[in-house]
Amino acid sequence: MVRRNRHVILRVAALMLGASLGLLTTVDFPGIPDTPTTEETKGFLRFVRVRETDGEDGHKAVPIAIAKDVVADSASAAKKSEVPHPPQKPPPHSPNSGVVVRVAGVVNPHPFKYTITPGFCAPGKDGPLVVAYVHSAPQKSQKRATIRNTWANKLFHGKYSMEVFFATGLVSNPGIQKALEEESALHKDILQENYIDDYKNLTYKGVGSLRWISDNCRNTKFILKTDDDAFVNVFSLLKHLDDLSRTGQTSNIFLCRLMPNMPVLRQGKWGIPLEMYPHDRYPPYCSGLAFVLSMDVAKALYKASYHTPLFWVDDAWLTGMVAATAKVNHTQASRAYDLNKDNIEKKFLGVEWYQYLFGHLGPKNFKLFWEELVVIARNRTIPNSDMIVPGKVFVKKPK
Repeated sequence: MVRRNRHVILRVAALMLGASLGLLTTVDFPGIPDTPTTEETKGFLRFVRVRETDGEDGHKAVPIAIAKDVVADSASAAKKSEVPHPPQKPPPHSPNSGVVVRVAGVVNPHPFKYTITPGFCAPGKDGPLVVAYVHSAPQKSQKRATIRNTWANKLFHGKYSMEVFFATGLVSNPGIQKALEEESALHKDILQENYIDDYKNLTYKGVGSLRWISDNCRNTKFILKTDDDAFVNVFSLLKHLDDLSRTGQTSNIFLCRLMPNMPVLRQGKWGIPLEMYPHDRYPPYCSGLAFVLSMDVAKALYKASYHTPLFWVDDAWLTGMVAATAKVNHTQASRAYDLNKDNIEKKFLGVEWYQYLFGHLGPKNFKLFWEELVVIARNRTIPNSDMIVPGKVFVKKPK
């Protein structure tokens, strides 16, 4: 034990000596936006790289893992934010959890690599009007099949261009991983990164998806995020987004069911300990069932995620805390949602079916409702709105 502690002390001392001699350098992660170093954002995160002189002509970088009890000092960055942020801690279930990195200006790096990527979009090529990403678990192949056969199926997109992929993490079961790779080879619609797939790692799915879209889908106008149990009226959604595009409304779009002043739960699956988040209320954030972003907002969220202390409740973090860091504004679109399973038939299959975009449905009723919605969409016309307003599918001018 004494020898081990002595070893750790020597390593930390070496780091301190390296810092004093100017030998510390930052780690470059692909995709991390360049930002100036500030006193508020300096800090240790997961890896430290020390330059080791290699003769007179150059140097080489040597990675050093330092003690686990060294964590990011992001308190001053949190105080500068417009909304409360949780204390920074190593991400749960991360391949690098407990190891720290020094990255100038970054409090929350996303050091994960793609292990599977979708087969559409490529740098230098125009992307579709809409790219949708769906939070999915590797073993949920049946839910993905249902989505492919319903609202994600191009047969139902008409003249509009839309691509859909499923975002997942790693799975320890080699049989499930092999099946996922075979599924990807067939459909080319899987995005997998090398974090462990877990509900406490949902934040990584959002950041990884926005990163991939930002890097690969040039000229895509809108990004749709959904859960795998979201029922999407793709007929009305695509018409509304095309209307926005035709009228030049393709920036500063953040459509969602906004939930202001939500209380922080302290118990249950989503319970948050007081020491992790001492505030009683979350900042305004969106229902994670589904939301729509314009590309500029998606890129702003992606970049701001590196400067927002990590918090595992993904909806509150990405659409609340990160949105505040990015200084983007939400548009309340609650009229387009129905989260009550008892009302969904009356609304999505009723006279004003075109007004509703997103609902919450279990797997038993999903296909049945979809088949009925297809019949309605084929036999009824979506009326043209008198005014094109983001988040409002149909607006009639007042007399």
